[in-house]
Amino acid sequence: MIANRCQFQDIAKAYSGILFLEHPLLGGLFIALTFWSPQTGAAGLLAAFTSMLICVFLKLPHISSKAHILNSTLAGLSLGALFHLHGQFWAFVIVGGILTTFLSILISDMMWRRSHLPALCLSFVVSAAILSLVVRRYVPMVDFTGVEFGGVGLGVPASVWVHPWVDLFFSTLSATLFSPNPVLGLLIFLALVIQSRYIGFLAIAGFLFGLLLLNMLSDTHAPGFYVWTCFNFSLTAIAVGGIYTVPDRRSFVYAMFGVAASVLFVIAMQDLMLVYHLPVMALPFVVSTLMCIAVLQRRSSMKSPWLCATPSLPESDYEQRRLARSRCGEPNSIPLLLPFYGTWNVYQGFDGRHTHKAPWNHAVDFYITEKGQSYRSQGFLLKDYYCYGLPISSPVYGEIVAVVNSVPDNNPGAVNVDDNWGNYILIRLNTGHCVMLAHLKFLSVKVNVGEYVTPKTELAACGNSGRSPQPHLHIHLQKEVALGCPTQLFHFCSVLENSGNQIVNKGTHYKLISRPEEHMSIQAADHARGLSNIHQHLPIGRYFTYKIIDPETNTNKVCRLLVEVTLMGQFRLVSDSGASVAFEEANGVLAFYDQQGPADKLLDMLLLSYGLTPLSELAQQWQDSPAVKLLPLHSWEKILLVFRFILGAGLDSQYRRHWDPTKGMWLQHSTHTLKIGPRTLIAEAEIELDRAFVSNDMSLSFNGHIWRAQLLNNGLIKDHGIPGWREQQIEETSPDMSAI
Repeated sequence: MIANRCQFQDIAKAYSGILFLEHPLLGGLFIALTFWSPQTGAAGLLAAFTSMLICVFLKLPHISSKAHILNSTLAGLSLGALFHLHGQFWAFVIVGGILTTFLSILISDMMWRRSHLPALCLSFVVSAAILSLVVRRYVPMVDFTGVEFGGVGLGVPASVWVHPWVDLFFSTLSATLFSPNPVLGLLIFLALVIQSRYIGFLAIAGFLFGLLLLNMLSDTHAPGFYVWTCFNFSLTAIAVGGIYTVPDRRSFVYAMFGVAASVLFVIAMQDLMLVYHLPVMALPFVVSTLMCIAVLQRRSSMKSPWLCATPSLPESDYEQRRLARSRCGEPNSIPLLLPFYGTWNVYQGFDGRHTHKAPWNHAVDFYITEKGQSYRSQGFLLKDYYCYGLPISSPVYGEIVAVVNSVPDNNPGAVNVDDNWGNYILIRLNTGHCVMLAHLKFLSVKVNVGEYVTPKTELAACGNSGRSPQPHLHIHLQKEVALGCPTQLFHFCSVLENSGNQIVNKGTHYKLISRPEEHMSIQAADHARGLSNIHQHLPIGRYFTYKIIDPETNTNKVCRLLVEVTLMGQFRLVSDSGASVAFEEANGVLAFYDQQGPADKLLDMLLLSYGLTPLSELAQQWQDSPAVKLLPLHSWEKILLVFRFILGAGLDSQYRRHWDPTKGMWLQHSTHTLKIGPRTLIAEAEIELDRAFVSNDMSLSFNGHIWRAQLLNNGLIKDHGIPGWREQQIEETSPDMSAI
């Protein structure tokens, strides 16, 4: 029964997938809409069931089967819409479902293996063309360019429903289900907007731009021609601007380029298809969308528009990119680790006042100072300088591509203008960029060209060779191996910053992204003691049981969070409600992201109070930007946000943490704000953490209410599949049900 339910859900999701949605309820709505013409609806459903049975018979993967069913459904709908009912008709629908499934398997596999391109509905386009040319010999066709309404529902109403252009837009939208009708199109549009406002916007923008361009470049056509053509423009805009690229201004403009290409394909193909009395169908959308994706795959620029790692709804893609940008910097900035141990100071940063000028302005010089001086004694000798001779390590994974080790160190105050970089090491990353570490100590380089190094591999010692008046370390990023080529944007990851001379001063800021400025002191956060030793705190099977006190409903509820791992190796914290959030721990920081599933107050509190937390006892302050949807907003606040931020927004979140010796806990407090016009949303969250990362309490204060979550117990679930692991691994305390 469960398997059958999943198979029927695949059919429903295949229907909703026609418009890039994946929701069984919307799929059920689309199935019902196709029965506006009973023949069209029945043909589509028969082809879908045929494809499903083939997938079950061949034991095709669950994920792949939905794409095969989608293409077969479209093939069945096209036959039902373009041909009159005839004795042989249903046999052709079944054969069409089988043919399209086989073509979908072949085409999708070839396109992904050869070009890493999605097949979209290309197999439907190919099979529909083949089937139409065959079936028209035996079954009479419908005149799809006509204006009559009724029968198989191919034309458009003779009377105007709202406005000619409005009617045409909704009719073209419902033509994606081969049931062109403005009323049905309105229902489809409402379903689109409910799932994604931005997709609805792209559908309108693509239609209007494509229709205007089509009328400018070609003659006026019959109403039926527009109905069966202009949906290509909406689909192209949705796919290019909202599904396969991260939505922003540049991706929207790029989507309009895709729409323009779709218009050209329509004009080029219309005469050829009309020879056989066939509509252009979805071929212009498929070709133009694949072209746009392929172009982005083959460019070297790291600027927008960006292809999505996993195509999904634009709001989800935008949120992932927004959070990644707030935590990891600009997409065209390369992350590096600090190449030294301990606390160093910045002598010169980006666009420095001495030598860091364009096009070599992206560079940082480091040295060490104590009480405002970089040397002890009089500073006449190299050994007087605090940084001289200290070890320099690799800030990246990469290959050594160039080494110079024979340039003598300068005496303090002298420079060598003939050997500008002095002794240096050049490391090439997998991206092709190269990291330069320069002014190294004479004969201190420990690596050779061709060696592969990893972060923290000791490379050399800090020196005073080349154009260097006093010992320091120069680091920059360049795109090529050749010396002197322009520098590229980069940043340091997971560091502790302080504007003073001592990094342990009160007010130390943790920065996941750092471009340190002159006179700033900096240290790698992942070298701190304390919390960094708890990297095993969230193993698979770990659970946390909380009692949630909800002030709005005056109820208490027990919820459990469980650590699971997906088939793709992603670790997720899953709630009883079905909601979940991914997490990663790297470079001394634990970060939660990618929340999925229904609304869940426990997970919302966790993400607001914890979100991104450095695992360093020296980190006292930091920033993050979780999504505003995590707040327990009122209905009118949600409506206001919908109009103000069409793709969503992030909070300005300030975190502070200190150790409470009386509780033996870290007390972590966060303040989250977002300004909406004259009003500012303010929420405060707090979490208690012990050294084993077990939270005793969480709380969230917002709009005059305080939500609390009390930890009842935690442990590891029993797993009889692992020998010797038959009992609880951590002592647990039974929840006090009387208090609930």
